[in-house]
Order: sequence, then C-alpha cells, then structure tokens
Amino acid sequence: FFFFFFAQVLGLEKYLPLFRKEEVDFSTLVTMTEADLKAIGLKLFGPRRKIATAIKKWNQQRDEQALEVEQEREALALAEQLRESFDAQVSKQVETLSAQVAALSTSLSEVRFASAQNL
Repeated sequence: FFFFFFAQVLGLEKYLPLFRKEEVDFSTLVTMTEADLKAIGLKLFGPRRKIATAIKKWNQQRDEQALEVEQEREALALAEQLRESFDAQVSKQVETLSAQVAALSTSLSEVRFASAQNL
C-alpha cells in the first residue's frame, strides 16, 4: 500500500511493474540509492532522481520523528525522576515536622503538668 501511494504521489505509477518484477517492497525501497535504482532498470535520470530524493526526504522525516520520540521519552523519564525526588523530599520534611510537633506536644504536656503541680 505504501509503495503504491509513494509512486502515485510522485506520479511514477508506471514504474511499479519494474519494482514488482525485482520484488522490491517498501522497506527495501527506502534503503535504495540512485545506483540501486539504476541497477534494477530505472534508466531515466528524472524519475530515478525523483525517487531518490523522495527516499531521502522520507528517511529524514522518519529519523526526525524517531528523535522527537526519543526526546519525549527522555523528558518523561526526567519528569518521573523529578517527581520521585520531590515526593521523597516532601515525605522527609513531613516526617521531620511530625517529629517536631510530637516533641513540642510532649514539651507542652510536661509544662502543663508542671504548672498543674505548682498550683
């Protein structure tokens, strides 16, 4: 399907039988060079250049998309690390504050008890 669409967009459907004869599928096509195209019988320079240029553009777009996906994965991993770090810091601060509140509560209870005894 992609192969037919690729040829149709370029206006080169008449060369599809040549690719079928050579059993070139889309995954093979996108690896081909101008020399490869010439070797399978694509003699005319214009169509050969059109296909080679389209292959190059397709591969560049695929590489750019792969890079974007990788960058997004890295950003998500970093965000997760930051969240985990933040959660750990908050948890530690909550524990520290809880301990301080407990200590103050104990001190307050002791002061109240001492005050009650002095009355």
